[in-house]
Amino acid sequence: MSKMHANEFDIDKALVQRLVEKQFPQWKNLPLRHFSSSGTDNALFRLGSDMLVHLPRIDWAVGDIDKEYEWLPKIAPFLPFLTPEPIAKGKSSEAFPWTWGIYRFLEGKSPMVGQIPNPLSLTKELIAFIKALHKIKLPHGPISPRGIPLKGKQDIEVQKALKQLGGMVNVNALTSIWEDILKAPPWSKPPVWVHGDLSPGNLLMQEGKLHAVIDFGNLGIGDPACDLIVAWNLLPLEMRDIFRAGLGVDDATWERGRGWALSCALIALPYYKDTNSALANNARHVIQEILQEAIQPSDFSFELAKPFQETLIHEWLKQPHIREWIHGIGLQNTLNGIQAFFKGKSSATYWIGYDKEMPFAFLITSPEGADAITLDVFICDIHYLGKGLATPMIQKFLKDQFSHMKKILIDPEKTNHRAIHVYEKVGFKITGEFIASWHPVPHYQMELDMNDLSR
Repeated sequence: MSKMHANEFDIDKALVQRLVEKQFPQWKNLPLRHFSSSGTDNALFRLGSDMLVHLPRIDWAVGDIDKEYEWLPKIAPFLPFLTPEPIAKGKSSEAFPWTWGIYRFLEGKSPMVGQIPNPLSLTKELIAFIKALHKIKLPHGPISPRGIPLKGKQDIEVQKALKQLGGMVNVNALTSIWEDILKAPPWSKPPVWVHGDLSPGNLLMQEGKLHAVIDFGNLGIGDPACDLIVAWNLLPLEMRDIFRAGLGVDDATWERGRGWALSCALIALPYYKDTNSALANNARHVIQEILQEAIQPSDFSFELAKPFQETLIHEWLKQPHIREWIHGIGLQNTLNGIQAFFKGKSSATYWIGYDKEMPFAFLITSPEGADAITLDVFICDIHYLGKGLATPMIQKFLKDQFSHMKKILIDPEKTNHRAIHVYEKVGFKITGEFIASWHPVPHYQMELDMNDLSR
C-alpha cells in the first residue's frame, strides 16, 4: 500500500489479518483485501462481504475511531442519509499502536466534479443533510477541528502553503482573497453539530441519488461555515446560490465557508500533489473556482503589447492548448507579425489582457475596412481556462477598444467547438465557411454586430 505521509505507520494486509485473528477470531476466516480510497487519514480493508476495517495511517488521525464509535450511533437517527455504522473497535497492541475500527460496508460511488447526473437534486439532498445535522441538539459534543475560527492555526498553515505554491497558482491573487476572507466576522451564535469534511470522496451515490455520507473524523460542534466547502469542491457554479439560499446562510458565514474551502485546498495542494492525485486535482479545482468568483469583468484591462513582453508571448504560444490551434504557417505569420508590430510596420495590433495587474490573455486585431476588424483571442494563462472568463473578457475588450466599430469578425476552425461556443456566447453568429490558406482545413466565418453587444 502506497504512503501519503512521510511518517505514517506501515500497514499491509498481513498486519490487518493478524489483528483480526487475534482480537476478532470469529471473523478470521473471512476474505480480506485492501480497499482503495483517496482518503488520507485511514487505511481501509474490506472484510468479508459487508465490513470495512479502518486503521489510522498517521498520528493526527488517532482518536477519530473512538469519536465515531461514540457519536455516530447517536447522530445517525437524526440524519436523512446513511452514515458509517461502527461494528467493533480494535485495541492498540504491540503490532499496532492505536485504536482501530470495523464498520458496516456502505455501497455507492463518489460523485465527480463536472459529472453529476442531476446537480439540482444533489444540491437539495446536501441541503437536507446539512440542515438536519445542524439542528441536532445532543449536548457535550467534541469541538470539531474545523468548527473553530480561521484565524489561528488554519491561517498559519495557509501562510506556509502560499510560500510553497509559487509557480503552481496565482499566489498574489490568492493572498489578497485570503486576507479579505479573514475580515469576515466570526460565528457568534451557539455551536452546532458539523461534519467538517463534505467533499466528493465522502459522499456516496446510488442510481444518481445521494445514498450515504461517510468519514466523520472532523465531526463535532462549532461554526457551521465549514460544512459549506462542498459548494466549491463539488457543486457547479450555477448551484451555489440555490445551495446558499436553501441553507439560509448569511454573508459572514458564506465568506467563512469560502475560507474553509480555500484554505483546505491551499494546504492540500503542495502536501498531496505527488502522493494523492485525486485530492490534489480537487484542490486545484477549488482554487480556480474561488479565483473565478473573485474576478469581475471590471478587473480586466487591455494594453498594447510591449517589446519586453515578446519572450512571454513566445512562451505562451508554445503551450499545448494553444499549439493545437495555431501552428505551421499560421504560427510563423503570428511571430513575424509581432516583430513587425514592435518595429511599427504591422497593420495588425497586438494586445495583452490583464486581470488586475496579471497578464493572462493575448489578442490580435486587424482592420477590415473602415468599420470592421478581425479578432484573434488566446487565453494564455492555464489558470484562466475553462472558468467562463473568456466571454466577459472579450465583451469588455470590444466595448473598451472598438465601440466605434460596426462589425467584428472572427474565424475559428470548424472543429474548435469550445472556442465557437465562447464566441456564440459573446454574440458572434456563423455567417459562412471557408478553407484557410494558412491551414487548409474548414473554418467558420463568424460576425458580431457591435450594436447587439451594446444593448
